[in-house]
Amino acid sequence: MIDSKNPETIEIHGYSTIHKLCKFAADRDMEGCTFTDIVDRALNEINALKAQLAKVESSKAAFDVLGERNRQIEQEHYSIKHDDSYQMNELSRAAASYVNNVVSRGWVFNSVYGPEAYQSEEVPDLWPWSDEHWKPKNPRRDLVKAAALIIAEIDRMDRSSEGEQS
Repeated sequence: MIDSKNPETIEIHGYSTIHKLCKFAADRDMEGCTFTDIVDRALNEINALKAQLAKVESSKAAFDVLGERNRQIEQEHYSIKHDDSYQMNELSRAAASYVNNVVSRGWVFNSVYGPEAYQSEEVPDLWPWSDEHWKPKNPRRDLVKAAALIIAEIDRMDRSSEGEQS
């Protein structure tokens, strides 16, 4: 927040903003561009991201996947630090387990065998954690869980590669 009665706050916030814009320009190889060009590009990217976000927000599937990822963090307490402790593709293996279950057993859910048969499937060999954590529900829910686990793994990989570059 800028306090118009105190010009020092404008300088502090201004310096921070200029630094961020310089980094933005450097990340996009904008050497030699004017300050106005950099601000225009930043605003264009913000507007493009807003348009993409509007599309995602209108997708029930995307909304459910992001909600599941948030649930994993907030309710199950699988924090970023917790995810970063994985070193043997656990998140990817868990996601693959759910997807494989949908592919191989999804038909059972709506058949005469019913949801109980689908949910009582043996724990897959690929499953990285203890059997008690294997909780198939229904094909759609399991794909949502798988997608949230994939997001967690991609985020973990991104953080890991950032650490290697430092």
